Amino acid sequence: MKTQNKSIADLHKQPATKADIAKLETGLRKDMVAMETGLRKDMATKKDLNEVKQDVSALKTDMGSVKQSIGKLAVQTLKNTEDIEWIKENMVTKNDHNKVMTALDEVLRIVKKTDIEQTAVNARLERVEREKADKTEVVKIKAHIGMP
Repeated sequence: MKTQNKSIADLHKQPATKADIAKLETGLRKDMVAMETGLRKDMATKKDLNEVKQDVSALKTDMGSVKQSIGKLAVQTLKNTEDIEWIKENMVTKNDHNKVMTALDEVLRIVKKTDIEQTAVNARLERVEREKADKTEVVKIKAHIGMP
């Protein structure tokens, strides 16, 4: 009798029996059923697809309003940029402000000096007019009392 000590390599070289093929077929069928069940679980239903379609439609609507908002923001940004440029061109700088203040200080100094001079001139004019009035009075008194 021959020994049953065949190596695994020898077993792979032997033809399959009907029982081996039936066992393999049963195993494959079980695997296919399990795979089909898993695929069916993972497949989307018409209801799922309709929900996705509605979600996509809502997203498209939302994207439209987002695009409009972005457009409005872009227009406002351009307007703000133009306003800022205008302000930069027309705004008084600190240096310009200091020049104006220096000029106003000089004008104020001149006005004060003129006011002081005018006050002095007015006082002198009043004295001259008083002296003239006094001389007129003296002349009248001299004429009245007969003095030349």
